Amino acid sequence: MKWVIHEAVRQMKEWERFVSEVENFGHEVQVYGDLSNPPDGDFVRCPVYHSIKYNSHRGVFCNLDELDAYNFYSRLPYSSLGRHFECVKMKDVKSKLDALRMEGDEFFIKASKFGKRAGSHVISNDQISFYTDKHKVDEDKMMLVAAPVNFTSAYRVIVKEDKPLVACQYKSHGKMDEQELKPDKEDSILNWVYENVINHYTPKCKLYVIDIGLIDGSIMSVVEMNSFSSSGFYKCDIARLLKGIDK
Repeated sequence: MKWVIHEAVRQMKEWERFVSEVENFGHEVQVYGDLSNPPDGDFVRCPVYHSIKYNSHRGVFCNLDELDAYNFYSRLPYSSLGRHFECVKMKDVKSKLDALRMEGDEFFIKASKFGKRAGSHVISNDQISFYTDKHKVDEDKMMLVAAPVNFTSAYRVIVKEDKPLVACQYKSHGKMDEQELKPDKEDSILNWVYENVINHYTPKCKLYVIDIGLIDGSIMSVVEMNSFSSSGFYKCDIARLLKGIDK
């Protein structure tokens, strides 16, 4: 098996640990440059803009339609999301906020289309124009808006088809906090993802990433789905990941 990795990935904290595990597992690693197309490989790790541009390239796992936020949010029950949401054009956001049944003036917003353009933010009604201008969001762009939630911690789960393989913590109280998980904690998260996400929606993609959050220390909620090729692995167990995707 061959891993083709964009040079920018070498800046990630997990780089040395990742390469060591891949080589110990008997897989090949090839680094490619910023201006070139990804060479052929079985698995490609690259920035988001490359995973979007080369989503049909061999080894790039990024199904743009399946990773559209509306496509998976609309197929999950409220119990998997922990909040109400609407998918509307940017120009209609303000008029649709009442449907979210929120307390307070703030709301969560992100582009429905995969790619992190404009990012994910919590803003208030009086910041809509500023947000639109700052991020150059077209008025007809489809946006996902939801009631805001406070995540006490957030977890990254890497999935192969319909099987969650590994998980780790990457945030705590809104700040980056990468932590390995104890086996029983990891198992509970993997089981929750299978029962509450994959049972309702399985993207047509061999490998992908699901982020989930813990609300008020007790309620699990889906945050988003992401491309395997452009997502960090943080403190996930690389050796177990490799065994899982090699089967």
